[in-house]
Amino acid sequence: MSASVVITSSTAECIYASPAWQEGSVPERVCADAGYRVTTCRGWASATLDLKAPVEGIRAGLHAKWRNALTRAEQTPSITVRIDASNEATRQFVDGYAIHLKAQSYTTSLNPGLILRLQAALPGQDRLLFFTAVIADEVVGAVAVARYGTTAEYLAGFNTRAGRVANIGQLLLWRAITEMKETGVQSFDLGGMDPDLTPPGIYRFKNRVGGTPYRLASEIEADNGGLVARIVRWRVARARAAG
Repeated sequence: MSASVVITSSTAECIYASPAWQEGSVPERVCADAGYRVTTCRGWASATLDLKAPVEGIRAGLHAKWRNALTRAEQTPSITVRIDASNEATRQFVDGYAIHLKAQSYTTSLNPGLILRLQAALPGQDRLLFFTAVIADEVVGAVAVARYGTTAEYLAGFNTRAGRVANIGQLLLWRAITEMKETGVQSFDLGGMDPDLTPPGIYRFKNRVGGTPYRLASEIEADNGGLVARIVRWRVARARAAG
């Protein structure tokens, strides 16, 4: 997913944008002619699965260790997976995700508050879909999936200690992939897979799904060169370095 941020003041305007172009696909001259500069901040990186392929072929493309963990989870009769876009499912996800983030050493802009606001703003057919794993009436993991057009995207996920033991991460992501395929989705985005920025454990988990990596073009920026614009640029650079 990519976005553009516009920062304005009464005396200066700074525009920062993340173009939805593949890296290397747009000549820098195009940006320059429009008044933009290409920054050193590299674009969004992730990977996609082609859901038009047979499900057997998609499963065969899984890393052997990932597939074995999935098989063990599928053979555990005590695990129930609920698929829901309701307010209750949203709250269950947000509560578990908040605990998960608090325990981790990394930060993300996709925080529980943003998920709640996003879900509240989306129309019924476009609401986030939650895949929630339950063992003995206890939520042990969940993933959030966004849908737009013929594409679905893994947004976020969490699992408890019991969930990790039961390989809930593999089970939920695979259920999300197959459920989206059954509903006619043609492409499944793994939701961020940057070899330099993604935490190693998350990167390895997603990389073993066997998607096709991609990276979008570097961020671009434009301003009028004034003092306020330079201050804004400095603050944006600090925020990027911290995040």
